[in-house]
Amino acid sequence: MIVLALAAAAAAMPIPPSHTAKDARDIRAKCHVPRSWVSFTGGALRLTPPKGASDDKIECILAEATKNFPKDAFIGNEQQ
Repeated sequence: MIVLALAAAAAAMPIPPSHTAKDARDIRAKCHVPRSWVSFTGGALRLTPPKGASDDKIECILAEATKNFPKDAFIGNEQQ
């Protein structure tokens, strides 16, 4: 009985939205950055600005990426 209730509850839960290739295009257009900075590959939004990118551009990209998806996680790949 409990299993049936849990299955029904899980089925009723909405699927959280995820980023799309259109989101990447929209972010690039709004922040005026090249395709190499924001892309959508492997089902994930990839943010790869160059080392010397301006803080204003980075701030714009992050703000747009998290505007509709506040629970998304960012994984850093910092290099020295």
